[in-house]
Amino acid sequence: ITDPAQKLYQLKGFMNDHDIPELVYANADLNLSVMESQEQKVDKYRKPMWLDLANPICLDLLKRLTQSCSHVVFREALPDESQHWLTQGEDNYVSELQFEIDVCVQQTEDQQGEAA
Repeated sequence: ITDPAQKLYQLKGFMNDHDIPELVYANADLNLSVMESQEQKVDKYRKPMWLDLANPICLDLLKRLTQSCSHVVFREALPDESQHWLTQGEDNYVSELQFEIDVCVQQTEDQQGEAA
């Protein structure tokens, strides 16, 4: 199918048939371990992509993703737009928080004696 409108119509039918929401995260299911994916340098396919399946640009991204694998995993993008906490004016934006925690465990004298 080359007509963009027909592609959207066909995709909408597929989404309805499989209960796939319009806003999703999608990533390739390469069925590889972390070690195998690092060796084959396919990490870019492991991280989920945010997609609006009503957006033709996002459909092109999805098309590229499907050309790299045989299975795609879809996850609903939650929270939905009305629940995004990052705002500017009347607009809500997607946000991501990352935390890095450095944990240091000190052994007691009793534990050190047991290890020896």
